[in-house]
Amino acid sequence: MLTAKGLELPHDEFAEKYHVLGVFPKPFSPRELLQCVQQIVETGTCTIPKVYF
Repeated sequence: MLTAKGLELPHDEFAEKYHVLGVFPKPFSPRELLQCVQQIVETGTCTIPKVYF
């Protein structure tokens, strides 16, 4: 999930309700986003440090 700058979301609630694997608040690195997507496709999880759960 990508969030708008300054918008704080209850990450735990979204993760449980919508099966969100991670949250990237703006500004985020497109390179880190791509790495995370590749990891999710390969392993089903993302271990990039900028991702908030």
